[in-house]
Amino acid sequence: MDTRKAIYYLATTLLSTIPSFGQTNKEATGATNFLSQINYTGFKAKPERSKHIDFMAEPASPPNFALDSLYQPEKNYQFEFRLYQETMYNQGNTVFVMTLVHNRWTARYFIYDTSTKQEGRLKEVSIDQQYLDELWSLLVSHAVLELPDQKALQSQLIHYSADTLDLPFSPQKSIITIDGTMYRFSLSTPQKQRTYTYANPKGQLAMSSNIKELYDAFAIIALIKKFLNIPCEVG
Repeated sequence: MDTRKAIYYLATTLLSTIPSFGQTNKEATGATNFLSQINYTGFKAKPERSKHIDFMAEPASPPNFALDSLYQPEKNYQFEFRLYQETMYNQGNTVFVMTLVHNRWTARYFIYDTSTKQEGRLKEVSIDQQYLDELWSLLVSHAVLELPDQKALQSQLIHYSADTLDLPFSPQKSIITIDGTMYRFSLSTPQKQRTYTYANPKGQLAMSSNIKELYDAFAIIALIKKFLNIPCEVG
């Protein structure tokens, strides 16, 4: 199996092999260890990964005032990670937040609320607080702190084609259409911030399976969805 096929195979099988972190004890009855049920058997959160938060500061997107008004974020945090899922018609919008305070992780999850007309239309959903060290370790292993913005990959997201009728001219090239869901990754400490985005990473990966950054972005999103124990469609 060549490299391109191997990376795409990993991406297409990831959703069925990564742990369902978000299960409650009741839901996990009969499973002595959730990690023993999947391919991460023997995995342990290493301190250098589960508390690793170092990243290069870059321009960040404007703060989400509607979310922060509801969320009332911890002021004395060491680090905060947010994953925004942004859809065309808003109904699929969600925000996942992980915060590190005194070397302890907590997580919160907000979804689009169709029952209210308030600004932002977000409501909080209660989620399990177990396995956050393990989750963050896995996110770090998929370069959550170092991934470039998708725009930096643009030259790799071009497909070239040559038609014999057009040989007198340059080979035709077509840029892959970016559509579907936008995912915005936000990293923040009291001193620095950075933001990067990926659109439709799974669809892009299907057409450009040699780009590891697309795979890592896809993996991060899928792992978080597994942690939340929600359907893992990744646009």
